[in-house]
Amino acid sequence: ELTGGRLEDVLINPTYTDYYNIIPSYETSDTVESGYIMAQVPAAGRTVIKNSERKADLKVVVSSGDFYVIMPEVVNSEYRQAHITLQKLKLEVEVTTVSSDEVTKGYVISSVPAAGVELKAGDKVYLTVSGGPEIKYLLMPDLVGESVEVAKGIIETSNLILGTVSSVDDEAPEGQVIFQNII
Repeated sequence: ELTGGRLEDVLINPTYTDYYNIIPSYETSDTVESGYIMAQVPAAGRTVIKNSERKADLKVVVSSGDFYVIMPEVVNSEYRQAHITLQKLKLEVEVTTVSSDEVTKGYVISSVPAAGVELKAGDKVYLTVSGGPEIKYLLMPDLVGESVEVAKGIIETSNLILGTVSSVDDEAPEGQVIFQNII
């Protein structure tokens, strides 16, 4: 049983090294101190057949301790690229999308934690991403039957922009709106 022991102690002990090829691999762990064995294959108590020409292989998984990363700067970067970068660092990502007139749609506005903070694998990072400018819907006023001057006033007070005004031959009085269209 090597689990729980220090790899360094195992590698200098002839009781193990005379019979086994100790093959370490490393994994991060926030519960097992760096350098200690977390698992072995084959498991303790299993019978292995020793080849007379060579030693039996014994694979051990060794803790490399907590894996810390420094939060990268992702503000003002494209959201998908920021997400990939954070996932490669084994960080969880939670996204909130908000309207923004200043930041291009799809780009990161802010991150919590901010760049430079030390994090462990599995920690959560919160990104606020721009959804672009807020779309505001307005009810188009009915201008048919109004004079062009009154219609222009209604358009201005409704925070709309006047498009093209065209004159056509019609039975309606001159200067009266007979048709409107949204462009």
